[in-house]
Amino acid sequence: MAQAPRRDAGTLITFEGVDGAGKTTQLRALGVWLRQKGVDVVETREPGGTPIAEGIRDLLLAPEHVRMSRRAELFLVLAARAEHVEGRLGPALEAGQTVLCDRFTDATIAYQGSGREFPADLLAKANDFAACGIRPDLTFVLDVEPTVGLKRISRRAAPSDRFEGETPAFYKRVREGYQRIAKRDRDRVVLINASGSMAVIQEKIRAEVTRLGLAES
Repeated sequence: MAQAPRRDAGTLITFEGVDGAGKTTQLRALGVWLRQKGVDVVETREPGGTPIAEGIRDLLLAPEHVRMSRRAELFLVLAARAEHVEGRLGPALEAGQTVLCDRFTDATIAYQGSGREFPADLLAKANDFAACGIRPDLTFVLDVEPTVGLKRISRRAAPSDRFEGETPAFYKRVREGYQRIAKRDRDRVVLINASGSMAVIQEKIRAEVTRLGLAES
């Protein structure tokens, strides 16, 4: 069950999952649907969302940086988040807009926590600092076998990035990290089987957003 939105600000809805789970596609579909219902929507992503954060994203994902240390990766992720929150996401929420974000703080817990095996308490404090205490009102975790997600990615025209070269064991840990997040925070996080049809997934997402009070069914 989704939480009630903040009364004095906008609403933050995040989309999470392993690479190739379909979160970007579902985010965009929800944005179209909400705009049709008159909702003021901002679509953004992490890492990224502002020119500086997009530059950091390029550093993080460049395949030639395959030897980047895990600590450097973590600090770049957090730096991009701090820039994004102060430059775009935070102001949009303060303006009362509905923000749809492709990855947010849960991605750090899953990728750098479960995937890179950083301590959870360290990441919780770092996330809170970088995000200025902002937490999502509703999070969709699109759950799919990592091999399925990576197979979907391989069919894309875009060049591969650094994370797509990770081992199956890494992605297994990331997926398990997301599943633990969903189990631990059921009031906020909705775990969706992303191996089904796009239409079925859309309906589940719309039902939760309607329950949140953002739109009528």
